[in-house]
Amino acid sequence: MTTSVRILTTSTLDSTPSVLLISPNGSKTLINCGEGCQRSFLESSIRLKSVNRICLTHLSHDSIGGLPGTILTTADATLAAAANESVAKVGGTLLMGAKMLNRHARNEEWKKQQNQQGNQTIPPDLELIGPVGIRPFHHSLRHFMRRDKFHVAIHEGLYRSPSAEQQRQQQPRGLGKRNKQNKKKKQQEQGGNGSSTPAEGFIVESIPMFMQAPEQRQQQQQHRTVPISSFVFKTPPIQGKFMPERAKALGIPPGPLYAQLKNGNTVTFTTTTADGKEVTKTVESHEVVTQGQPAAAVIVLYCPTLE
Repeated sequence: MTTSVRILTTSTLDSTPSVLLISPNGSKTLINCGEGCQRSFLESSIRLKSVNRICLTHLSHDSIGGLPGTILTTADATLAAAANESVAKVGGTLLMGAKMLNRHARNEEWKKQQNQQGNQTIPPDLELIGPVGIRPFHHSLRHFMRRDKFHVAIHEGLYRSPSAEQQRQQQPRGLGKRNKQNKKKKQQEQGGNGSSTPAEGFIVESIPMFMQAPEQRQQQQQHRTVPISSFVFKTPPIQGKFMPERAKALGIPPGPLYAQLKNGNTVTFTTTTADGKEVTKTVESHEVVTQGQPAAAVIVLYCPTLE
């Protein structure tokens, strides 16, 4: 899958600008969530619950007006989908296995403990990234937006998301045989025989900035400092495809040397020729790996005025 940028809404009488970024692995990032954002998703036939990250350039009605409703809709859809996966329909009766119940209870208890300890490595259901002030705004919605099982991770000011390797390390362990099979199937769909690197999501970096906003106080026009954010989105470079036939032709023994070559390293090994002599060979990565693709980058620069 390729990277794409969609303009969901523009500045009109009933909508404010918002942009949707779709990364190579299918994860979606929404830039600003003004009033009417949910309607734009319905019109574009994109599922709102597929958005796993919302980035806000500033804190105003045109960027956060639709955020409470979006979070509620996403949370209800996500929790409903999780409930449907946990319930098995047998003979017209809905039953939940004891093992599944116990596993669900353990996961919820573990999440609760990690949240209390402030552990940031829990895979969130939704990420909110933007200028300072997002956290108190989200906290102010707690009285009518009670979705305790829906984990929202908030990052204010300067922030850089973890790399792909760090994201893999943060995934919860004990996924089971079924999830491993799904992962293998997805890898085969993305890379054919699984020899190429699977697609990964955006790495986002928020750049905190400040602007001077005019305001009227005691019949005098003054300026106040308002935090804003711009963003840089990058995809990891895609490694080239490993050619096992070429490696065999060069006499490279299968095993750990293949992995080193796929990672871009040069390997040295000893092999036996047809006349029984042992020779030492050195093979560089580009001899058995096709040329990869550079990283793609998207910059979202918030410019409130042209002055």
